[in-house]
Amino acid sequence: MGQAVLTLGAMEEALAELRDLEWRAPSGGRSLAVSPWAKDGPWHLAQATGDDVAAGNVEYSETLLTIAAGKELLVRKVDSLRPRTPLRSVEVARLEELRGWLELLEDGLDRAIVWEASFHLSRGEPKDWPRIKRRVAYPYSRQRLARRYREALAKLVCRVNGVPVRHFRAVLAREGCAFVDLLPR
Repeated sequence: MGQAVLTLGAMEEALAELRDLEWRAPSGGRSLAVSPWAKDGPWHLAQATGDDVAAGNVEYSETLLTIAAGKELLVRKVDSLRPRTPLRSVEVARLEELRGWLELLEDGLDRAIVWEASFHLSRGEPKDWPRIKRRVAYPYSRQRLARRYREALAKLVCRVNGVPVRHFRAVLAREGCAFVDLLPR
């Protein structure tokens, strides 16, 4: 299976790398054959509107600005996508290896939770548990979602290293997060 991943932090780094490689892949992680949009349109000129931001269809950042009159304004800036550099053959092999790692998670919900959390890891942001909960339609609390994410990550570390999954609690205990509240207060 390639190199061993011994810690949860190293697994998170590998998942962030997977998201980056997915983004740089020619199809951006999606099949180009099923796109509902024409391929020859001037799509690079399209701009997001306020309705797109309100509907949550685009990624944006918020900044609080103070104007000369002393008022504070909340300004939303639509994030521009970084350029896609082509993958080298070594990176394609790494992409396939990391995709295989993710498929080692048997539970589809665990796989979806890890995949959604890896989006924030790849951007260098803290995990947005309310958004992840909404995206995977998780029925329980955010605290339980964060625990399930850590458990799934520990199970993935076990599977990648060829250790029986029943030892995932030992991985959590070794990392010091078996009995820790994972959400910031």
